[in-house]
Amino acid sequence: MSENIFTKRREPFTFMLYVGIGGSALLFFVIFLLFLKKEFNNVDIKITVPGAMWLSTLLIVLSSMAMNTSIRKINDQNFGTFRQWLTFSYLLGFFFVFSQIIAWIKLLNKSTLGLSQNTGTAFLFVLSLLHVIHTVLGLIAFTLILKKAFKNKSYVDSLVYSVNPPNILNLSLLSKFWHFLSVLWVIIFLFLMYHAS
Repeated sequence: MSENIFTKRREPFTFMLYVGIGGSALLFFVIFLLFLKKEFNNVDIKITVPGAMWLSTLLIVLSSMAMNTSIRKINDQNFGTFRQWLTFSYLLGFFFVFSQIIAWIKLLNKSTLGLSQNTGTAFLFVLSLLHVIHTVLGLIAFTLILKKAFKNKSYVDSLVYSVNPPNILNLSLLSKFWHFLSVLWVIIFLFLMYHAS
């Protein structure tokens, strides 16, 4: 007897993560639509993308790749390398946030008008700020997982950590969210670059 896909029991945290990701994607989609509506109404929206955002794009993509590598390493039971790649991904996430702050400072210093009078700068700032808020929330979860990963340094403790279902679930959820943040930022960046003056 085949199982009904609608009544099949699912892991609730993964479902909640997907609902949250869907809500976040919808939020950013609405902001994109507001921008396009203003642009369609013949409002000349000037966007200047600071150079630091190129760096932040590279950092978030590398962080996502490092996260993927760390997951592969724990599956291969290479626990020392797993912790190194996880730490590298974590640090790149912090550098991403720092590079965004530098971009905001450059943006505000360069803008002759305030945020309230420059629609393009305001949109760029809102998109970036919302993404950074999501990233900081991800970094909080990342801190807890990284702390637990470093707590289990011996091979036996690391092996137990790697097969413990809650730990596997936490890593899986973090990995999915981190990849979502990376893809989301690349979409935001490409949208901003397309509309940049």
